Amino acid sequence: MLNKNCTVCGKEFDQPRKNKLYCSDSCKQKAHTLNKKRLENELLGESKQERIKEPLYSFKFSEFQATKDIINTIETFCFVRKNIVGNFNPIYFKEYVEALQRNGFFDELEWEESKLNKEYNQFKLMYHSGLVKIEFED
Repeated sequence: MLNKNCTVCGKEFDQPRKNKLYCSDSCKQKAHTLNKKRLENELLGESKQERIKEPLYSFKFSEFQATKDIINTIETFCFVRKNIVGNFNPIYFKEYVEALQRNGFFDELEWEESKLNKEYNQFKLMYHSGLVKIEFED
């Protein structure tokens, strides 16, 4: 058997296999937790060294103002608008939102157990962490 140092705590341990990295199950679990947190931070752009400089999405505030009679929060507007490419047309967008309302989209958005609600909450995290840009015209 070879002696090796644990990659988490640095403690020396007997290595029964070539590829064993950790001295105990608790160090293995600790490494898993640290890697998971690091990956989440990178995905959300919250790691200070690797913070994403450019926003992932960009929206115009004037587009929201043109439709705020049917969508009352800018977060919801951005969540719905992000899937539409091309030039913004308020008439077509309102028709699209009305179709979503008829199909229960906004009810599902509020239902905590739905996949759509989880996507919406993840989008709101991105929105509040600066990954969504709102452009104001002068």
